[in-house]
Amino acid sequence: MRIRGALVVVVVLAAVLIAWQRPDPFSPERTVRVALADATTLRPGSEVRIAGTRAGQVDRIRRAGDHAEATLRIAEDAGPIRRDARVEVWPRLVFEGNAYVELRPGSADQPALGDRTIPIARTTAYVPVDRVLRLADAPTRAAIRGAAQGLADASDRTTTGAVRRTIARLPRVLGRARRVADAVRGPAA
Repeated sequence: MRIRGALVVVVVLAAVLIAWQRPDPFSPERTVRVALADATTLRPGSEVRIAGTRAGQVDRIRRAGDHAEATLRIAEDAGPIRRDARVEVWPRLVFEGNAYVELRPGSADQPALGDRTIPIARTTAYVPVDRVLRLADAPTRAAIRGAAQGLADASDRTTTGAVRRTIARLPRVLGRARRVADAVRGPAA
């Protein structure tokens, strides 16, 4: 009886994993190589998106001279990848540390990428927050505090009062702008 229960648990877990990952064994894939100045936040298995939609994943990352080269596995039905394709590495969450790849496939009037590598000149990567914070030595922190204090001083009570009065008048101004826009549009058909 215990063996049956364990078998049922394994089958259910496998079904949940398959449904979650949605693999399609019949969907052909192709590879795209990308040269990156910094790939520290990417991992094999990181998501690749085209127009915000999952289109593949990072297969592997290797060092290639003074830069990194990522190999992306892209679903064949994601459309053609052109020579002017661009790649952007974005964080999944601000403080998480892992990222995804946004692939912009390029212009329709350009030839196919083929076996070429997307060069570093057409790739960008975000700078992780922890790396930015490491740059803030004592003089930098003092300068940031001074700039913040300057902004606070600039937004005294008279400034905030003026902003509050402007916001209070916006409905009247926008109402008049709507009447002008309606008049310019002409009579309704």
